[in-house]
Amino acid sequence: MPSTWNSIRTRLALAVVAATLVAGFIINTLNMLYNIQTTVVLSARQLESVATLKSAQVGRWLDDLSVEMGLLADASESLVSRWQLSIQDFPALRSDSENRIRVFFTDQQARSQRFRFYYLTDNSGRILVQSAGAFSGMSFQATAYFSGETRDHEMLTLDGRVAGILVYQPMTVNGHDFVLVGWVDLDRLDAIMGERANMSSASRTYVVDTHGQPVTGDKSIQVDSDGYRRALDGEYGWHIYRNPDWVLGAYHWLPDIGLVLLAEQPLGETIGGSLGV
Repeated sequence: MPSTWNSIRTRLALAVVAATLVAGFIINTLNMLYNIQTTVVLSARQLESVATLKSAQVGRWLDDLSVEMGLLADASESLVSRWQLSIQDFPALRSDSENRIRVFFTDQQARSQRFRFYYLTDNSGRILVQSAGAFSGMSFQATAYFSGETRDHEMLTLDGRVAGILVYQPMTVNGHDFVLVGWVDLDRLDAIMGERANMSSASRTYVVDTHGQPVTGDKSIQVDSDGYRRALDGEYGWHIYRNPDWVLGAYHWLPDIGLVLLAEQPLGETIGGSLGV
C-alpha cells in the first residue's frame, strides 16, 4: 500500500510539474506574440508617420514649383505680348522677339534652383520658344495635360523612364492662350525620399510610377507588391507583404503627380526588435 501511494504521489508531482511547464510555455508564447504584435503596430504607425511626412514635403515642394512658375509667367508676359504682336503685325521682328524670350528664360533658368528648362507652348502642347540648352524636337502634345486632364504637375517620361516633372502655368496674352512649361529634375524628390529621420538603416522610402518603375532609389527593380497595388487603388495605410521579401510597409497615393509612395521595413528586423535580437 505505501508503495502504491508513493507511486501516485510521484505521478501527481510529475503531472503538476508538466502542467506548470506547459502553462509557462503558453504564457511565454502569448507574451512573445503580444510583444510581436505590439512592435508591428508601433513600427507600422511610425512608417505611416514617415510616409505622411514625406507626402506633405512633396506637396509643399510642388506648391513652391507652381508659385515660381506663376511668378515667371507674370514676369514674361510683356515679352510674350511683344512676340505675339510681332507675329501678327511685324513678321520681320519675330526672330528678335523669340530670342528675347529665349534669353529671358535662359537667364531665369540659371537663377532658379529648381527648374532645368522652360518652354512656351500653344494650347495644344506645340513648343513655340524654349530656353537655351533645352532638348530640341520635343512636343508635349501627347501628355495628359494637353490631352484634357486638369493638372498642374505631371511626370515626364522619356524612353520608358521617368526623366523629370513638368509644371504647367497657363497664360492668356492679347486674347491668345499659351502654356508655360517648366521641366524639373528629380534631385529634390530623391533627397526627400532619402532623408532617414526615424527610420532604421534597412528601411527605405521611395516613389513608384503607375507602371511599377521606381522613380527614386533603386531603379533596376520592378514593383508589383500588395502595398503598391493598394496605393494605386487610392488606399492609404499599412500592410505586411512581399516586395520581394517580407516587409512591413506603409503606402500612400500622391495624386498631384500620379505616384505611389512606399515606406518599408524588413519584417525580420521588426520581429527581431520585439524579441530583443
